[in-house]
Amino acid sequence: MALKQRRGTRPDDAAVSEEQETGGCEERTSISVLDILRMVLGILLLNMMVSWWMTGSLTYGYKGKLLQRHFWYYQLFGSRVSITEDELLQFNGSDASKPLYIAINGTVWDVSSNPRSFGAGGSYGSFAGKDVARALATNCLNHLTHDIRDIKSDELRRLRGWIEWFDDKYFRVGEVIHGQLNGIPPSREHCAGRSR
Repeated sequence: MALKQRRGTRPDDAAVSEEQETGGCEERTSISVLDILRMVLGILLLNMMVSWWMTGSLTYGYKGKLLQRHFWYYQLFGSRVSITEDELLQFNGSDASKPLYIAINGTVWDVSSNPRSFGAGGSYGSFAGKDVARALATNCLNHLTHDIRDIKSDELRRLRGWIEWFDDKYFRVGEVIHGQLNGIPPSREHCAGRSR
């Protein structure tokens, strides 16, 4: 009977000898969340160093809306606005506590990240707080209106190009509600900004 008990303990002896072979420690094969975080941060740091070395910028020269704090705050906590033309005028840069808005063909963009261009005294400061679709489409920079009833196909293409440019640099915050257009569109006689 003692012989049978000895044979019964044999698997335990095999486990003991296997433990002796590995040095008595268990190898960890799982990856923790901390390990993944370290790898991601290491890759991000390496990427930023390569970017700095190649372009002199941590973001390969990218300066778009994804790097703006205001954009991320709006994405997390903001909501789309639907405002009238009179309400849009309040976002022209005269009140520093309010963002800078520009509308093009009814769509409103937040251009607060570029106050040198769109703020008071900026080269396009007169655009802030207005829908400037006509000015951008026709290059008549004194036609600060959304009235594009008489624009040509090449001007419509130009307007679409401006919309794409604004979408790339800035972010949409909503829409402007326009009233009914009456009368004839603005005359192109006194067009400022376009060479004839």
